[in-house]
Amino acid sequence: QVMFDRFLDYPMAIINWHDRETPPSLGEAQEKFSGALCGGLRRLETMVLGTPEKVTAEAQDAINATNGRQLILGTGCVMPTIVPRGNILAARQSVEN
Repeated sequence: QVMFDRFLDYPMAIINWHDRETPPSLGEAQEKFSGALCGGLRRLETMVLGTPEKVTAEAQDAINATNGRQLILGTGCVMPTIVPRGNILAARQSVEN
């Protein structure tokens, strides 16, 4: 369980956590934190094992949840080196469009 509320007063500009695996959701976090949020993509199920279409759908969901504001689209941790190139391109194209 992420203790999200315990560090909201820390002097930081960005918060990154596994938002798809643990609360709060991106939308809930945006209501509590005024800085940027980094997340929106599952690193294993979506980025490693998913399809470009799955990546695009999950990215669009994250963009919608934050109204496209103060979102750094990424995984809750590092991007595994085995992520298919097509999935990385799908994530990039999601934020460029």
